[in-house]
Amino acid sequence: MSTDQFLEVETKYSVDNDAAIPNLTRILNVHSAAAAQDYELSAIYYDTQDLRLTRAKMTLRRRTGGKDDGWHLKLPDTGSGRMEISAPLAPEDKTTDGATVPEELLSQVRAIVRGHRLVPIAQVDNFRSESTLKAEDGSAVADFCDDRVTAWSLLPGASPEQRQWREWELELTGSLANTKLGRQILESADEQLTTVGAVDSHSPSKLLTALGESFELAPTPPTPISFRKYDDRDEAFAGVLHAMIATRDSLVEQDPGARRGDHRSVLTMLNAIRDLRSVLTMFIELFDHERWDNRIATASSIEEELKQLTLVLHRACDADAVAQQVHHLLETDPTGLVDQQAHQRLQHDVDSRKQRAYYRVVAALESERYLSMLDALDEFLADPPLPGRMERRKATAIIVRAVKRAYVDFKTLRSSALEVFDDPEVTEAEYEEHLSQMHKVAERLRTVSRVALEFTPYDSARLSQESKKLVGVLLEAQYSISVCELILRRARQAANRGEDTFSYGLLYQAERERSRKVLRAIDQRHRSVKSSYKRFKRSIA
Repeated sequence: MSTDQFLEVETKYSVDNDAAIPNLTRILNVHSAAAAQDYELSAIYYDTQDLRLTRAKMTLRRRTGGKDDGWHLKLPDTGSGRMEISAPLAPEDKTTDGATVPEELLSQVRAIVRGHRLVPIAQVDNFRSESTLKAEDGSAVADFCDDRVTAWSLLPGASPEQRQWREWELELTGSLANTKLGRQILESADEQLTTVGAVDSHSPSKLLTALGESFELAPTPPTPISFRKYDDRDEAFAGVLHAMIATRDSLVEQDPGARRGDHRSVLTMLNAIRDLRSVLTMFIELFDHERWDNRIATASSIEEELKQLTLVLHRACDADAVAQQVHHLLETDPTGLVDQQAHQRLQHDVDSRKQRAYYRVVAALESERYLSMLDALDEFLADPPLPGRMERRKATAIIVRAVKRAYVDFKTLRSSALEVFDDPEVTEAEYEEHLSQMHKVAERLRTVSRVALEFTPYDSARLSQESKKLVGVLLEAQYSISVCELILRRARQAANRGEDTFSYGLLYQAERERSRKVLRAIDQRHRSVKSSYKRFKRSIA
């Protein structure tokens, strides 16, 4: 089933039943308003029994009676609007009992609903009078909707009372959404509509108004603990808890994009998981000298599951970056001597590798193993073991120790890598392995130095910045070596087939030269990290 998506940018107003619609052509850039068309809309909203989607500021509905009949999933407002993903109705979706949420939409919220069944939670019926506002050239500017709404909750034990109200909506067309002109139009509309008595909508959504008090009566999913500090010496421990919760939220937030194969989402999700693993390790260390708690074993198990997911996501990021660099090499070949056969083979190779890597990402995110890990993580964050007050105060020392350990580990790896990089007999695969190990430790240094910056009194601001830059250079070097290894491997295969390998040689040399420059940049970045680390240590003394 195909889906469509667009950015919804709109404003909503509550109005009295007898309020008159003002002259809409007084709105900036509006030359005319088309004759209003009337629709009788009926929407059933779906969620889990404990309202996981609603709590995550998402809505999933099946609506009929309008020009956009179908399933609609609205994602949280990012500050620039709400992304809406829609799918057409299947024949069995015409009735509530037979309706089945399309898999394409369900996959976008799997990390939130997991294995919980989606059930009808509210019905919103709406008599809508809609008019398209047009610019002088006849192009659509926005849609103005005058809605008279009747809604009620379908949750168990909810009051049968129906709620009725009237509201106005002004929604920008796609071409104006999130533009300067679009914002000016909304500001102008606000001035015109409030002049006749309209006020900002009392409720963020029709759904919440429909649910009313039944929202508070619904069961609740595991909610992260709200830790109350005993005094300022609990700041570091509270910071570790906060960091775990924030990285968990980032992981779940990036899940839909990762399932769609969005490279930025996969990379952000990967970084969130790396951060979470580092912070979990620091949290576990708080219990080294206290009575063992079974929940610590749970934390260790979660960390191991995150480690396995890291491998899958890293391979996808690597495949994507390698594909981008190979495409760049082929498109910018200054010699013009790369033959068509080599061009096509390499292009097909990296594209296929990238596609397979993203298939594995989706498979991992669809697995029961992943969903069970999310459940375990939520339960852990809702009820984590809390060390005694004296042990909690060791959190600052544990964060500092994590920074020192990460820096020393990187310094040791770099020393051994220097010997490898100077050895002409070392293969690309060995280069890549050393770079991979250095990158992992640099990522850890980046994470723990940022935690130190936020939750300790010590000066790790520059260390946090420089370690982030170091991570970037190491990644670039790792990807470049991967490209070299790929080209070399394909050249050998071409030779075995009796094909000309001259083109592969040209590309290999070009990328090998680039990798040498990047490898030299690692030393420069390390010097900056070393300097900022000394600054961090001085702030502790």
